[in-house]
Amino acid sequence: MSKILEVAYGNAQKTHDTSSFVFRLTGGESGEEPLYGVCLYANEFVSQMPVIASSSLSSALSPNSSFSEETIPSGGDGEGGGEEANLRKYLVAAPRCYCLITKTPFFKTTFEVLRAVVTSEKLERLRRDERRLMKDLEMAFSRSGITPTKPPPPPLPKTSGEDEESKNIARDLNFSEEAPRTLKSKTDSDVKATSSRGFNRSVEEQTRKNDDSLRILESFHAESIPKLGDATRVFNGPLIKDEAGKALNSEKKKSILDAPIPFYRPVSTTDDPCFERKCIRDSVGKITYTYDEEAAHIEPWAIAALCRSLSIENIMAFMACALLEKQVVVFSPNLGQLSGVILSLLAMLRPLRPRGLFLPILPNSMTDFLEAPVPFIVGIQHKTNDIRQRTQHITRLNAYKDEIKIMGGIVATAPNWHELREKLRPIHASIRLAAETQVFSSVLEPSEKSSKLCGEFGECFRNHMRDAILGRIRSYSIAEVGKDGQKVAVLLKDELVDSYVGRDRSFMKNFCETQLFTAFTDELLDI
Repeated sequence: MSKILEVAYGNAQKTHDTSSFVFRLTGGESGEEPLYGVCLYANEFVSQMPVIASSSLSSALSPNSSFSEETIPSGGDGEGGGEEANLRKYLVAAPRCYCLITKTPFFKTTFEVLRAVVTSEKLERLRRDERRLMKDLEMAFSRSGITPTKPPPPPLPKTSGEDEESKNIARDLNFSEEAPRTLKSKTDSDVKATSSRGFNRSVEEQTRKNDDSLRILESFHAESIPKLGDATRVFNGPLIKDEAGKALNSEKKKSILDAPIPFYRPVSTTDDPCFERKCIRDSVGKITYTYDEEAAHIEPWAIAALCRSLSIENIMAFMACALLEKQVVVFSPNLGQLSGVILSLLAMLRPLRPRGLFLPILPNSMTDFLEAPVPFIVGIQHKTNDIRQRTQHITRLNAYKDEIKIMGGIVATAPNWHELREKLRPIHASIRLAAETQVFSSVLEPSEKSSKLCGEFGECFRNHMRDAILGRIRSYSIAEVGKDGQKVAVLLKDELVDSYVGRDRSFMKNFCETQLFTAFTDELLDI
């Protein structure tokens, strides 16, 4: 029974860091417009439709719509329905994924809004179950002829679809042996009365007024994007309304949310001319931010996931493979860990950006890309036999085992790589220690101390890249005057490579042939 109560009313998404993850897609007219998905798992009964989904469904029903035995399985008393009837004796619970798709990289704010939606779903189920239990108590007292000495507490405010949902819960959870097998349709008089008032519009308006989770989403969607540098902005959420759907007076105004959600947009501290300033814009031109800002929002939680998962030696090997555009596949059954490890590259490699296929979570329908002759970095949750065969010739990083297998032997190391590793080692150890002392509720919620350490880790790595790898580019470029009189910068690539010695020269020779390097130098010399 305790497991049932935990699934029905518990807050399981706060107990472990496997309940959330992030994915990133690119598309749009330019092919580089990112789209982010912030996802949260919550254990729920399969037989219960989410409140927000049932509300949307009820608002979409037409006056002629009705439920019947043909549309809902009855469980069957005959021979063919025996197995289905047996299944109805059990409560089946499974992780249900709630996901918010957004064009902006405000991951922590989006996650907090998503968690508020899931919490609102739980509270709404509790309200509906409380009303159902009160009805059961009243029926029990009336049958026994006992008059309670103290009247029962008044029920919580009703929401749309209460009666039907109460019947659904009683049926799905088998609280009553005589639970109805089908949903009863409204009587003709009810349907006619509802139709005369404008069924679709009235139901939809009532649904939106009473569905807290839907109101939270609508309020967040209507929220304007903070201005760059705004470090005090918060999302307050919608206000609580009375039974009539009206906002309370000014003295009693209170938000649905327990506390305001931070909605910050700090200014990036990167001022080095080597760092690009190209902006990300959506197709309609309403959303604009830099790649540097995107990386700044990724850094606090993604680098924490990277350091928790991999040793400092494997992190350095992973970064070297990314710089040389190796084909890399990352494995982990934990989607939060998988997305964090791969997305950390966007923060660590600033101002460089992966130019090949970059998918933190590769869909099962896209495994053919593993045989493509192009650079890619992808994440795969489960290693099936088919995946094993397709990835035999690819560099494989097992994040859950902290192992990396590099195809073609040991990858060439970047200039002063060992010196950088020793600088990063104490910061890496501190991040792992902070992770051990914190109970993670989400991969997107590292502690304040861990976030600060992640900033130091990323800054140390980027400073080294700027000084040892990217800092010499301008010194080995010349300006030529074209026929139209415009100056054109030309990179002396061979001279740049020859300025390094030993193993460093071998690395720079391969690095200068990558799309990563070519795209960066074109943007840099075009300034």
